[in-house]
Amino acid sequence: MKHWGKKIFGISLLLFLLGASGLVWMFTKQDYFSFSLAKVDEVRTIQEPFTSLEVATGMADVVITRSQASTAMRLIGEASDQQRERMQFTSSVLSDGTLKVDVQEKFHVNLFFPVSGRLQVELSLPEKDYEKLDLNTATGDIKASKLSVKQTNIVSSTGDIELDGLTGDLLDIHTDTGDMKLSGIRSTVQIQTTTGEIDSLLLPELVHDVSIESETGDIRIKVDKEPAAASLDLSTETGSIKTSWKSLSYEQKSENKVVGSIGSGGPTVNVRTTTGEIRIQ
Repeated sequence: MKHWGKKIFGISLLLFLLGASGLVWMFTKQDYFSFSLAKVDEVRTIQEPFTSLEVATGMADVVITRSQASTAMRLIGEASDQQRERMQFTSSVLSDGTLKVDVQEKFHVNLFFPVSGRLQVELSLPEKDYEKLDLNTATGDIKASKLSVKQTNIVSSTGDIELDGLTGDLLDIHTDTGDMKLSGIRSTVQIQTTTGEIDSLLLPELVHDVSIESETGDIRIKVDKEPAAASLDLSTETGSIKTSWKSLSYEQKSENKVVGSIGSGGPTVNVRTTTGEIRIQ
């Protein structure tokens, strides 16, 4: 028994040493413990004309502003050497007039303390009316201001969304987790979110339909000027509903359900949430 015990111990020790040697080799060949971040600052100018914009990122934030000059793009932030090697930053104007911008990282598995910097894609767009804007991020935040776009589609897995001044026919947002601040919106609004608060949806006036579906999160809608005609259909399973429109006539009013209208016809505000409060001002 003692002889077999010594053999098992010897084999175990040999396997341990081989495993330790393998780990040391991996650390020397791949900088798993490299915590240094380097600055990233890449600028591009788009000369070709385009009518639509499609932006897709993984972890990078997206910031869109209005410009008086030509279209400019800038990838700025910090990234590790390994992250920069895996990074793909591409831009091109397609034959249908769409400017396509992609910032992605090649798939990589790092079991030892992965380090990633924070990157941001900044786009400065000339002041004009655009046909379509598609924004798709995995974990990046989205900020945009003073845009005129016929149709805006936003898809985000985990990231906050902040819009300040958007005019068009349709704003369509789908998110899994992330808060929203939307102000100066002049378009039909459609929002579907799983977990995240709509901290504020600020409308200068209610002239388009609003439809919001949420599982968890508070929803706050404020209209600068109380509409002359509109209808409300609001419901929450766990939470309360409050409305402050003075001219609102109620067909149904309870803590979890409100159906009412002002005048005849007009746009509709339809809000559904499972867990969360609803505020209409």
